[in-house]
Amino acid sequence: MSHEAQIDPMLMEPPTSANTGANKRKENLTDEVTNGRKKKTKTSGSITDCDKAKYELVRRKLVCLLYPFGSPRTAINIGLKVESGRENELDNDSAEIVRHNWFYEGILTHALGLAEELNNPRMEAKELQDICTWITRGMSDQRSTDLGSVKHAGLGYLFSNGKILEPSIAKLEDKSMHGFNHPEIARMLCPRKKLDVFDEDPDMITGAHQEGTIRTMAGNWPTCFYEEGVYDPENRAEGLFRGHAAFRFYTHLFIGPSAASTNTVTLSSSKISKNRAWGLTEVTLSIIAYVHVLLYFTLSTAPRWCMAIGQMDLAEMAWAIIEMFDNKDDWTKATLAWWNSRAFLKGHGSCKDTDSDDDTVKIRAQQKKAVQCTPNQLLQSDGIKVRAKAVKEEDEGSDIADEGSDDGESVQSDEVEEPEGEEENCDLVDVIDDEDPIIPDDDEILDDYILIQEGYGAL
Repeated sequence: MSHEAQIDPMLMEPPTSANTGANKRKENLTDEVTNGRKKKTKTSGSITDCDKAKYELVRRKLVCLLYPFGSPRTAINIGLKVESGRENELDNDSAEIVRHNWFYEGILTHALGLAEELNNPRMEAKELQDICTWITRGMSDQRSTDLGSVKHAGLGYLFSNGKILEPSIAKLEDKSMHGFNHPEIARMLCPRKKLDVFDEDPDMITGAHQEGTIRTMAGNWPTCFYEEGVYDPENRAEGLFRGHAAFRFYTHLFIGPSAASTNTVTLSSSKISKNRAWGLTEVTLSIIAYVHVLLYFTLSTAPRWCMAIGQMDLAEMAWAIIEMFDNKDDWTKATLAWWNSRAFLKGHGSCKDTDSDDDTVKIRAQQKKAVQCTPNQLLQSDGIKVRAKAVKEEDEGSDIADEGSDDGESVQSDEVEEPEGEEENCDLVDVIDDEDPIIPDDDEILDDYILIQEGYGAL
């Protein structure tokens, strides 16, 4: 993002008569918010429980999805003045105006309906002040929650090979052994361009950092922000923001601690992740900035949230990261693709299983269907085969002679006399229909029957 204020020239023109009332009201509103004046009216103007519920999610999203150091009160004040063409009244430099106005527009994006409320003549300055205070307090709560979550767990995400810190840091210890007071953490915080010198003489570089002779400032990217083993002094963007630790921090904060602890992107607990709760489908530049700030803060000695740690201005660091992605060049596209290809596995949506497609459910349904279909019913489906086979074997086992010739000679008929067993055939059908059928003695038929009884199919 350019450091020059990108103000629409139309905003510099005097307001038209149609907008005079709205702009005049915004003048009064911004003045009262800035000065903290309370306007006496019949209504209290304080934030309601309904408003608190509406802004509960907004204030948390602003930290993680926009800018963790944003000031709602300042941003709304500057944003309203820019909208009404009064940016010339601001004492901020152009870069600050751009930053605060960007945050203001982000607030309006996440706080649905706030833009209409700001244009509502009945909205009081006191109500807007309360909204700003409520959002600011929620942003602080979200930062504290996230920092507490990774304070100790994050120390286990630092090495890609699963190595732990040496010397180790106990969970209940304070952060006095963090930062440049710890040899391995000091190496991670060392600016990447100084890493070779650090490896040659760690004590010298650590002492220089502690004394401030080597500056750790926003823009002097620390080693832990780079992909391990990747650095080109002539192309310092190569490998930047592709560090193992930063991605594990993202996994912990946006997918879940259980996923981060196993170095996966699959949530294995019942707790709803930020990605799922907020419907996030991509890793954005603001998310990348946030996890890097939290990574740096976790490694530092700072006991609580602050704007700067020594010479490192964390607010400037976050904004510098956001600005790095402002140019839609090949590096920006490749870096965002690197994050998203790991956070959201390709085709994960099309491979989603549903309860109705559960293997066990399908198998049990088939078994239940087989049980409901009794052995008699299964036999009936192939009953004609059983009947025909039994009759054929009975006929082959008996020689039927025709003894009714006139000359008394025994002549064997070519035709099989229809046995008096028409009833036998009926009896056989009846047997098949009985609940407890009489099974033919033939071993092959018996084997087939057993298979049917056990549900393995027809004969």
